[in-house]
Amino acid sequence: MTKILLHRLEFLAGHKDILGLREATREDNHVTHSELFNEIPFATLVDEDESVIYGRELEKEEIIDFLLSDSDGEKHAPIISIVGLGGMGKTTLAQQVFNHHRIKEQFEMKAWVCVTQANDVVRLTRSILESFQSSAAYSEDMEILQRQLQQRLMGKKYLLVLDDVWSSTNGNGNMREQLLLPFNRGSSRSKIIVTTRDKEVRS
Repeated sequence: MTKILLHRLEFLAGHKDILGLREATREDNHVTHSELFNEIPFATLVDEDESVIYGRELEKEEIIDFLLSDSDGEKHAPIISIVGLGGMGKTTLAQQVFNHHRIKEQFEMKAWVCVTQANDVVRLTRSILESFQSSAAYSEDMEILQRQLQQRLMGKKYLLVLDDVWSSTNGNGNMREQLLLPFNRGSSRSKIIVTTRDKEVRS
């Protein structure tokens, strides 16, 4: 396993089942997967060329290459995590990748959810669903929301960004398993990006 610190911004790529435990490596990357998450407001996105990330071109291209790579045989969408302190450019890097012309051309559906320190998995699931479609039936029923999300993702090649994840668990300790359940219904080439300050989120 290789871990690279990039001027205090850590770039980690997950190439495996996000619910599994096995680990693999890619050249110059720490290959891992995320556990999970919290809650939301809307994130303002930048266009591909609107801002420049000095010294980050290599990392951006590596992330894009990973997102466009095949992941046949994966049961769930692989996760790529961008880990670093606040103000280190994690979100900007993810935005530039999200809006890159190669990504726009390859993914049928894209969604961006800004995660806060709350850990309400029902509200987060509803927000992910709303980000993938213009509207979603209001419900507090997790099973209904997950079924809607599964139907929306079924057979689609999607990219989901979960920005500013603060924690990997909720009070019940099973947030990851609950939240990730619907993400086995899309194309095997779908991907998830997570930005976080917490190294524990990616392990």
